[in-house]
Amino acid sequence: MWQMPKSIKISLLFNPMSFLTAIIQSTAREKNLPLDDMCIQTNVMPFFIDDIAGKAEEGWYIHGLYIEGATWELGQTDQEGYLIPSIL
Repeated sequence: MWQMPKSIKISLLFNPMSFLTAIIQSTAREKNLPLDDMCIQTNVMPFFIDDIAGKAEEGWYIHGLYIEGATWELGQTDQEGYLIPSIL
């Protein structure tokens, strides 16, 4: 039986928005919520693909996002990261 991987490299998808739409639809069905009230929330996680043990509790893990004109500054152990101007 075919099974979804624990993380999807979204930059390799031909139409990544269709994958995100599928996640929204399946979450709405699973939680019995109106589809019109659903939205996408992105959280940057402080670990790498190899550290993922299994499927995300809600939604899906993705990797392969690219940022143009900025970079991601990792936060300290108890803080979230944030965007900063690109380092040249």
